[in-house]
Amino acid sequence: MPIIAPQHAWKDKEHVPSEEWPDDCGVQWGGSGLVIGQEPGSSRITAFFEAFPAKGGFFRGEGATIADAEAQALRKFRRKQACVSHAWARDKWTNGGAICRKCGAFEVAMHPVVRLGAWRDALGVMELDSIASGFLRPRPGDDDRQRKWRKRMALRAAVAGIALPDMPPGFTDHGFDDPYVHACEAAVGAWLRRHSIPSVDAENGLGALLEGLSRHSLARLAENDAEAPDAP
Repeated sequence: MPIIAPQHAWKDKEHVPSEEWPDDCGVQWGGSGLVIGQEPGSSRITAFFEAFPAKGGFFRGEGATIADAEAQALRKFRRKQACVSHAWARDKWTNGGAICRKCGAFEVAMHPVVRLGAWRDALGVMELDSIASGFLRPRPGDDDRQRKWRKRMALRAAVAGIALPDMPPGFTDHGFDDPYVHACEAAVGAWLRRHSIPSVDAENGLGALLEGLSRHSLARLAENDAEAPDAP
């Protein structure tokens, strides 16, 4: 059984996710999710299902019902599992994200394209969302690329003026109820209330979808004025 987001103890709790998802895969869903469009009037409401496997990747399905949305996400997951030799392409991504030209899966599968002085660049919506999600904390099994990414992002957050909590020693996986993550969310939320949420850069496709989801998440953080809890 996958790891179910805590809000489903009360929200859309009638849905039971498929056991086909890995046990270390986080899942969440909703019967009325907002998809932010790039053009005025193009936003829409749909049932959705999202899966975040621990081994990487992101799978989102949409449909008339949550069950339909999960079925679509599972089809994408199965396509990736069946793809024995991915052909990763950067497309417009420069942060290491890539799309498989065979199965269409998304994953951080490449080294990021680093430009001199890039650490001074303004943070984008997906970078802010990653910072708020606690992804700057080192994890067991990090390779050199991942360690460099976390250190660089921490530097950029400091330059931008985000008062992140102290990094807890070691790594403990608290699942969806992580005090360090809550503290990061509060820090980014406080920063957002002093600044505007960055615009979405991608015009269409998966990039626009992911950036739209990050923007929606940041808008929620900006509206929450709760103080940051103490990180462990």
